[in-house]
Parts: sequence; C-alpha cells; structure tokens
Amino acid sequence: MVARFCEGCGSEIPFNPRKGLKNYENRKFCSLSCAHQHLPQSQKQVVAPNRLKPCSICGGTIPKPDNHNWNTYAKRRFCSTHCCGIAKSRKIAVPCTVCQKIVHRSPSQILMRVFCSKKCRDLRRECVCEICKTRFLAPPCKHAGNHTYCSIRCSGIAKRRHLKPNQGRRSPEDRAWRAAVLARDKRTCQHCAGTRRLEAHHIISIKDRPDLRHEVANGLTLCHQCHFYGVHGGQPNFIHGRYSKRRQKTLPC
Repeated sequence: MVARFCEGCGSEIPFNPRKGLKNYENRKFCSLSCAHQHLPQSQKQVVAPNRLKPCSICGGTIPKPDNHNWNTYAKRRFCSTHCCGIAKSRKIAVPCTVCQKIVHRSPSQILMRVFCSKKCRDLRRECVCEICKTRFLAPPCKHAGNHTYCSIRCSGIAKRRHLKPNQGRRSPEDRAWRAAVLARDKRTCQHCAGTRRLEAHHIISIKDRPDLRHEVANGLTLCHQCHFYGVHGGQPNFIHGRYSKRRQKTLPC
C-alpha cells in the first residue's frame, strides 16, 4: 500500500481499515477541516446560516425543531400545515357578501354569493319580488344571482319569460287566455262534446303568428284526446317531460 499525503497541509493521510483500501485511495485531504479550507468555493458544502426564517404565507417565524439541523431547517418555507395547505391549494381570496371579510374559497364556490360564517349567511333583509311585487324577508343566499323571487312559482315565471315563443304556457297571460277560451265555449270540447281534460288549442300556430297568441278568437276548446291525437297526430311517447310526435309505422303488404 502506497502512502498518500494531504493536498492541503502535506501531512500523511491516516488509513482506516473499516472504510477499506478503495476509500483510502480516493481521499485527497486528511480531515474535513482541511478539505473545507483548501477546496475551491464552488465545491464547498453550503452551510445554512444559524438564524430563524419568516413564513412565506403569513410572515410569522418558522419554528425550528430540536431534532433538525440548520441545513434541514433552511429547506422549510411555511410555519404550519395551515399555511402549507393555503400555498398548495387553488383557493382565491374573496370578500364576504355581507361584512366584506376576506375569506379563501375555491373557484367553484365563488360563482354564487360568498359568506364568511353562518351568521352572515342567515342574516335576513327585506326584499321585493320582481314578479308579484311582494315584500318578504329572505337571507342573501336565497337570491338567484341578482334577482329576488318570493316563491318557486315566481321564479318559474321569470325563467319562462326567456324561453321560445311556443314554450312556457303557465304565465299569467296564458292562464287568462285559456280561462277566457274555456268560458266562451262553455267548457265543452268542440269536437266530441266531452267535458274532461279540457285544453285550449291555438287555431293558428304560435310559430306562424306570435301576435295572435293571446287572442280569444284564435282559441278553441278541445279535450286531450282530440287535441293531441286528433289535431296534432301525436303518439303516446313521453320523452323529457313532454309528449313527442312520431309517425305510425306502415306494415309491409
């Protein structure tokens, strides 16, 4: 075995039988202090400064555990699991709708109104219904966007106002027109003289003449059988909450 000498101080490097001959041949310095003193700056081991760090979220001091050295402590960025969860989550800081307190919510929760506590959510205030003009007390979370309605019926009427002309037959105007047509025909079907399941039929379709939708002269009282099966030629096929028309299949000769 050839003796090796330290590249820093020139002294002989001691041989350690436990680490073996291969480790002895690869050594360049006799000790760690000598290696740290003579190694270039790029190859020296980075030693963390012995001081406490601030949290990157709340700005508080990050505590140092007793079983961690300063190099392990230098890798920490947060003071607690709460701050770590805020950094890793996608929550956005938004103000409360009532008290304007800043709270963190996910993007799917800020599509509607945001509240910081149950007290703010249940806080009631006086509102006016946009349909029937009734005054009532309701919490802010019961409002549909920027609109206020006193009941499900008024909310449904408001939604049906934005539908197509041939949809939404439960508005106050449509109900009044139906009652006027049934009263004029003495609540009797004009095809079969029946008195059960009466419906008001538009002689000229709403699609063709939207201006005659609420004209009593354009209405005709029919029972459900004569209206759906006789006039419209529909079949009993109930799809998506309404009847659909379908042609009868012709049998081969």
